[in-house]
Amino acid sequence: MITLEGNRSLKGMLPEAFEKLSSPAFLLTCIGPLLEYSADENAATFKARPSLGIVSGIVEGTLNVLQKQPFEKLNLVQKIQGSGFSARAVVDLKFRPLDSGFAIDWTAELPEATGLLRMVPKSMLRVAMQKAIEDIWLEVESKLA
Repeated sequence: MITLEGNRSLKGMLPEAFEKLSSPAFLLTCIGPLLEYSADENAATFKARPSLGIVSGIVEGTLNVLQKQPFEKLNLVQKIQGSGFSARAVVDLKFRPLDSGFAIDWTAELPEATGLLRMVPKSMLRVAMQKAIEDIWLEVESKLA
């Protein structure tokens, strides 16, 4: 299992940001270019062409909000499946107000990677996860600004 964690300080109002960040449709717009998707209040399905070097082709996936405590905590799970591999990522977001904006303490875990991903060294998976997470945060910040 690979675990990454960090925190982000963001400007703006926590209630509006929480509403957006708890929306699977909003989160999918931050993941990257999608070929197609559908979403409701707590779940989404999608097809994408990832820009990660370790994954090629088209992947299908789901994004589910597992737990939502308004303005405090979000638990998400994302599953992807491609040609010869699948993976599951679990993300925990904890929100806290700041004098100017709010902070999010986050943890991302990759408890499950199958098929061809098992042959990829964990150090490469960790770097790919770090890059993907950073890209997502930059997109989130841009859309919340």
